[in-house]
Amino acid sequence: MNGVNEDLVNTKSFKINPLQVIEYKEPKQFAGYTNNTHITRVVQSTTRPLRPGEYELLRKELKEDGRAYFDGLLVTGMRHREYQLFLMHPEWFDGNFINLPRVAIKKYRATIKQRYIHLSTKGKTILEYIFPVLKDTPISHATNQSLNIRLERAAYRAGISPFGLNVKAFRKTWESWLVSIYPDKKTEIYLSQGHTEMTSLNHYLNLAFTQEDKNKMLEWVSGFY
Repeated sequence: MNGVNEDLVNTKSFKINPLQVIEYKEPKQFAGYTNNTHITRVVQSTTRPLRPGEYELLRKELKEDGRAYFDGLLVTGMRHREYQLFLMHPEWFDGNFINLPRVAIKKYRATIKQRYIHLSTKGKTILEYIFPVLKDTPISHATNQSLNIRLERAAYRAGISPFGLNVKAFRKTWESWLVSIYPDKKTEIYLSQGHTEMTSLNHYLNLAFTQEDKNKMLEWVSGFY
């Protein structure tokens, strides 16, 4: 089965679509996984972008606060720490853009003093509702580790591969969707995302998204430019 351990795929511990599993390398730490093994033993060696269909399946397995949290993380394309600070400062969103001040830009040696984050039409709508949903909720201050565990468990329930799925995946997912739909707007995407090197976006141009994937992306990214 294309190098995939069939016993792993068919295990009763969880159900994963083998067609999704074979797209990603199987970490050695995953071999022999059982329900008695703590979920944090699943080590994520890489971060991967999600297909729109995968995210749809994933969010169905999340509670309301989880859907709101990760929807916002996705459509802002922020680094996770930036996003958590943004949730504490809704005034940074003016209805059209997010004005991220220098104090929120947490990347080491970042040279950008502030940046304006562009939003899609759906992104603007999502930001209107996440603040009341997430106000004073524990998830707004959760650690990367606890959120990664939440995502892994949701992935098992959804039947999608948990490999490479973590809080960093949402930024990578958003960038890959934007570059796929707006390949001629790399400079604008680069500035909105706060990258320091244009090459950080180039590898997204060759990702093997299907036409169905791109059709579903449009629902999320339309209106970004």
